[in-house]
Amino acid sequence: MELTTPEPRRADSIVEDIIVEYIPGLGKPWALLIMAYLAPDNIPDMKYGILPIFVGLFLGLGAPKAQVVNTATIDTLANVQVGNMSIGGFIDTYYSYNSSLPSSKNIDYLSSSARHNEMNINLAYLDLRYSSPRLQSRLVAGYGTFMMVNYQNEPEPLKFLLEASIGVKPFKNYNAWISAGVIGSPFTNESYASKDQLMYTRSLSSENTPYYLTGIKAQFPLSEKLSLSVYGINGWQNITEYNEGKAVATQLEYRPNKKLILNWNTYIGDEMSDSTPEYRTRLFSDVFLIYSGKKWDFTSSMYLGMQMKKDSLGSESNPIWYSLNGIARYRFNSTFSLSGRLEYFRDQDNVLVQPQTQNKNFHVLGSGLCFNVHGWDRFLFRIEGRYFYGFERVFRNAKGAEARHNGQITVGISAWF
Repeated sequence: MELTTPEPRRADSIVEDIIVEYIPGLGKPWALLIMAYLAPDNIPDMKYGILPIFVGLFLGLGAPKAQVVNTATIDTLANVQVGNMSIGGFIDTYYSYNSSLPSSKNIDYLSSSARHNEMNINLAYLDLRYSSPRLQSRLVAGYGTFMMVNYQNEPEPLKFLLEASIGVKPFKNYNAWISAGVIGSPFTNESYASKDQLMYTRSLSSENTPYYLTGIKAQFPLSEKLSLSVYGINGWQNITEYNEGKAVATQLEYRPNKKLILNWNTYIGDEMSDSTPEYRTRLFSDVFLIYSGKKWDFTSSMYLGMQMKKDSLGSESNPIWYSLNGIARYRFNSTFSLSGRLEYFRDQDNVLVQPQTQNKNFHVLGSGLCFNVHGWDRFLFRIEGRYFYGFERVFRNAKGAEARHNGQITVGISAWF
């Protein structure tokens, strides 16, 4: 594809265009987003509420014009085909700088691009596939800091398996598939492949749900627009089993047209382990949409989880956690685009998130802006600014003191074949 170079423009002219043309149309949500960067101390704790922010962001979008892609999967690589076999690859490099200046280099609460002041590989993988009318198989081996964080509890031989699965089509004239092995997770609107996402980094909602599952998946088309997947799996993001219980998950996907995807997922499973002996059944449900237009793209996810607990004295409790995000991208042309994200996450009983300070109520509002440069056919350069506001002091500042605010700048470069 020929690379077109836009006519040079002054930076202040671009900023003026964005403010004059887009902020009035989107209203207060983008104003709050800009406040987060220019004057974070002036952000009211919940003065405007979370829901109006996301509703306003959604209502500001233009009409859909383009084919939509489910960014919750990693099936968008342009693989090289050789007969029934195909091979693809992806390399995602990055540099992150976090305002807390962690001495360990590990950025708290994140698993994607989560090393501070260090150039590194977030994720590099090779994707091998075999496909025939009745049989499919896939092997995806991954390396990088993403793998180090998400697979830290897996034994050494399994730490590099993003996916390893076999799928069969039992009926010749009915497009149902049954797959088994390490398979991709259906939860939330973002996957680990940064090139498919509107922002470079993942939202807190995605960082705290499974990126992979292990077990059996049965997928059935219910109509031309509706499909159902049922999973029988070991548990919540684990290859190696840590208890005798198993889990069940479902995915209902609806595609009303070529521009929109609606997804509803559920999970129920036993989460008792040596590290969490008080945990019993976990219930979880999320819904998300993915929308693609000629100039605008948008995605939003919301979920609610409940963890049943029973301590050694027989006392029972049912703590919950929940999250909401909204992400939009505007394309200036085929080369340049600008993305923005607003997110809200609360885990007040630390079911999934253990705060690294004395304040145990993890209750956070986040925002981000990402400038994207799509170069050539399969190259992407991105620079992203990210800001978090904690309703409790769950972050640390550069001096190590507990703080409400946290910021991060990340530069990402990725390529694929």
